[in-house]
Amino acid sequence: MNGQLDANKRIVREFCELAINQGRPEDAVKRYIGPYYRQHNPQAGDGPEPFIQVVRGFAGAFPQLQVTIKRQVAEGDLVVQHSHFVRQPGDRGMAVIDIFRLENGKIVEHWDVLEGSPGNRRKHQYDVLESTRGRARGSLIPYLENGLTTKERPFRARSFL
Repeated sequence: MNGQLDANKRIVREFCELAINQGRPEDAVKRYIGPYYRQHNPQAGDGPEPFIQVVRGFAGAFPQLQVTIKRQVAEGDLVVQHSHFVRQPGDRGMAVIDIFRLENGKIVEHWDVLEGSPGNRRKHQYDVLESTRGRARGSLIPYLENGLTTKERPFRARSFL
């Protein structure tokens, strides 16, 4: 295994553990964030302060929040991490994919995608396509075979981000 790839995965794992599970985002920022931090989630701003505010806000709303890292994949300067966020005991949680970019051993960029776990999803989170006649709900196949829009089956895309 490549030593730098393993080091990058360790940095990301320790960053998440310290910031979220230990509730110390300020310490995580000091230790693991680079000279700049670009956040691609539109609900959080760039830089360390917005990150700290988001983590503090989430922890305030869900004091028993726990994140379990399921797997990590590293390539070049990127680490992709699949995690399970459980907001409180009994919650089925959310599946989260984070992508971190590192420079010189520091996190400088972040993207994420969240989805409710099975049984915990609202319909609009996974029913991307809707037919006004109720046919082919959630399936792309009939639309791809016959074109996206027909007179009897208008197409509507729902936002799922």
